[in-house]
Amino acid sequence: MFVRYKFEVIEKGKLYPAYANLLKGKMFIEDEKGHTHKGPNWKEPQFITQKKYGIK
Repeated sequence: MFVRYKFEVIEKGKLYPAYANLLKGKMFIEDEKGHTHKGPNWKEPQFITQKKYGIK
């Protein structure tokens, strides 16, 4: 896991329990290498389908 901002969520031990709850609740799916995948109900956000912000 990598966090670019708010280091205090790691420092205070809040990030991993939240991540573990998402995995346990089947919100996130992990492969054998520990990479997360899109779940069965995932849909592209509107800003991606409209190609805003230079997203290709």
